[in-house]
Amino acid sequence: MKNIITLLFAVFLLNNVQAQEHISAETKQGIITLARFYKENSSSGKDATREAKEKINSEKIDSLELAKQFFLAVVDTDKRILSEKYLSKPEPATLRNIFLAVNVNWNLYEDTPKDNDFLIDSLANADISDLEMLSTYYGTIFGCLTNKVQPFNLKKIDFNLNEYGLTGATERSIFFLMAMERFGALIWGYINIPNPPNFQAAVDIVRQYPSFNHQPYYEFKDLEFPDFLVITDKRRPKESFKQYYIGKYLENLYYYAGSLEQTNHRNECREVISKSILNDTSYLKYSANRTNISGFIQHINAKHD
Repeated sequence: MKNIITLLFAVFLLNNVQAQEHISAETKQGIITLARFYKENSSSGKDATREAKEKINSEKIDSLELAKQFFLAVVDTDKRILSEKYLSKPEPATLRNIFLAVNVNWNLYEDTPKDNDFLIDSLANADISDLEMLSTYYGTIFGCLTNKVQPFNLKKIDFNLNEYGLTGATERSIFFLMAMERFGALIWGYINIPNPPNFQAAVDIVRQYPSFNHQPYYEFKDLEFPDFLVITDKRRPKESFKQYYIGKYLENLYYYAGSLEQTNHRNECREVISKSILNDTSYLKYSANRTNISGFIQHINAKHD
């Protein structure tokens, strides 16, 4: 009996070791190089320098080729990151490599960063869902758009969420809500930073938003999907994707409708409310600002009854 137990334990250990993903030293170094390139070129409103691009192009690791093309596109101002090639969901290995590089990039900003090799190994063998990695992927695209494309103007772009290999409402919502979280930062700034708020600038920036499935962004309601956990702030544990990102979407809609009301675009304000999830009280549970949102909607409805 003891021999049988010992054998079973040995098999368990072998299977557990085999389950650990091994990333070669060459691939790790390539991921770190991509992360440094991204960090150095993601926030400027200018394209990466020719020298920086040549250095990245000199990296010849077949397994990272698609990730390399992604980072070269995402840091440029020519909007080619909005081509179907990059908007389409990547195959699993490329999705993972981009996720690892983005996380190494975040690590490089730390006052006391972790060892990058250790971080890559930890993330590669952690329990991270494909949905969380997909959130990082689209967050990277839309975050760089708001940094690189100056002035911000995507009003002629229509995102057809049926063309990017996205599976079901969950992945379509990830695409949309990551865009809204990044684009929402633009309207947030006009409402919360100046005193008094610059309502007209808020209206103007939202009118530069793209459409989704041939409809204005505020008509998107494809939000009935199973929840999952993501890191939204490295200082906090993982939290509900729906709670955080639907909450951000509601904030965006509230700011936009309020700005329309303040700038005497009252018919548009009512349209935004009536055609958006602001008109469905079941979504208010996702907002930390639900009392103000509910009061505002009641105020608008009372004025026009």
